[in-house]
Amino acid sequence: MILGPQMLATTGIQAFGKAKESLILSVARQGFVYIPLLFLLQSWMGFNGLIWAQPIADAITLCLALTFLRVIMKKCTVEAPSGDSVTGDAVQESD
Repeated sequence: MILGPQMLATTGIQAFGKAKESLILSVARQGFVYIPLLFLLQSWMGFNGLIWAQPIADAITLCLALTFLRVIMKKCTVEAPSGDSVTGDAVQESD
């Protein structure tokens, strides 16, 4: 339920040509977030902490991915030329 939207957001960010942000998300999911959560939750909750580490890491990474996507989408709408927002063609007004 969390992994699908997280992967879609990461792929969308990569499709926008934002390789750095996409790399950060890919590494964050398994490295920066998951591994520290394994140690932290295992010390707090024992074996159940190991079970819960992956879904929590996915949820944190989803929040990060949606934040990146929001910033990228906001920049794209600000930088878009006036006219048709889909094709970028100037809209001709008739008198």
